[in-house]
Amino acid sequence: MRVWTNTSFKAFDLLSTPSPASGTRASTDGGKDESHLVDVQSVLDRAVAERTPCVLVRQDPGTRPLPIETTLESITAHAIAIGRPSYRPGQKSLAAGERLQLRIELPEGSYIADTAVVAKLESTSGASAYRLARPHSLILEDRRIVDRVSVAYETAPVAELLHAPTHKSIGSGALIDLSVGGVRIRTSPQVLIRAGDRIVLRAKLNDDVRIHAMGIVVHTGPRTDGAVDVGVRFTGEVPDVNRYLREISARGTARRAG
Repeated sequence: MRVWTNTSFKAFDLLSTPSPASGTRASTDGGKDESHLVDVQSVLDRAVAERTPCVLVRQDPGTRPLPIETTLESITAHAIAIGRPSYRPGQKSLAAGERLQLRIELPEGSYIADTAVVAKLESTSGASAYRLARPHSLILEDRRIVDRVSVAYETAPVAELLHAPTHKSIGSGALIDLSVGGVRIRTSPQVLIRAGDRIVLRAKLNDDVRIHAMGIVVHTGPRTDGAVDVGVRFTGEVPDVNRYLREISARGTARRAG
């Protein structure tokens, strides 16, 4: 799912045009961004294969947020293993249970996630490595366009579409794009919906943020893979979405300033 935090960009233009073909993303200036749409698995696979530098920052209250450098060594369904961390003078070694922010540096930008130390591992050489909780989502800070961040999920959030005002179910789909102005949803051809339909949209972004909003369909367009992209414009403000985007934008600004 992509998250757009620049409220001045043409959100409605994005929602009223077909989604880019697989492997490209629309940019805010009307051009195309050739970076691939990503999911959590692909990012982690690349980080392991390319021995990508990673940074860990402690998140628990009372701890100093100094960077700890490491690399991703392997991935399982529930955990990621990292190499021996490089500590700064005075830093304590990581301990099981510590909450961390993980930053993975790749050419298109920094992927950021919350994680925690699951276990400390001792190698035959005596070097200490660690197993971390596998993140369920990653936030991408695109270094080429500072107004944009993206969120990659293991599984894209499901958006439920209801007919307004009857609240009868129309169908559901994957939430692909999110902005303050609306959303783009990828559905199956069996979902009967057309431009001009007024709907109620429900989706869960995380444990704390849920969307329950009125909207109007501004575009439907078939894709080459058989799916259908549906652009929905919110007909009023959606406070939870605004708060969610502000928090992501504020975190990104704070990281760039740091």
